[in-house]
Amino acid sequence: MNREEKILLATISIGLAILFIISLALAIQVSELKSANLALSKRTSELENSLTALLDEKRQMEAVVRRYRLSRPTLEQLQMFLWIDATNWNSYSPDSYVCINYAKDLKEAARLQGYNISFIVVNVKGYSYYGGITFGHAFNGAILADGRRVYIEPSKDLIVFDIEDILKRTEPGRLCYSFKILTMAEVW
Repeated sequence: MNREEKILLATISIGLAILFIISLALAIQVSELKSANLALSKRTSELENSLTALLDEKRQMEAVVRRYRLSRPTLEQLQMFLWIDATNWNSYSPDSYVCINYAKDLKEAARLQGYNISFIVVNVKGYSYYGGITFGHAFNGAILADGRRVYIEPSKDLIVFDIEDILKRTEPGRLCYSFKILTMAEVW
């Protein structure tokens, strides 16, 4: 073998060695990329499972929020609610269960059914043929879905469109021909 052949053979050997080293390096990179791809696939699967769980939780939370989002009832819904609700069945007791208790209980019962009704307390000067009398009363109010304002006497399931109609049905108000509201507080 002459010198040129030896140089050619050495060059080919070096070239093959370089190709072997390059192919080995590429094989290592391919293996690393396959491992990284497998890890990414696993992480993608975990993230998809987490996303599914979060979306389920979001749907559940939205359902809870819808349950507590209060709405304005229609007149018919309010009448049906009062017909079904048992607040008016509670026994009046001047010492322990009075108009404030009826109004508070009805407001809570309405909230549990998804209806937004108010709690109203008034101090009133009533005028009768016997003179003026001052008294207080608690009842409920609502703004209906159609925008009309109503008042509710919770002890009687009575719906009226004028506060005076509520006041006329109270014990002291039965004797009065007109009323002047001195103070009024309404809580929604």
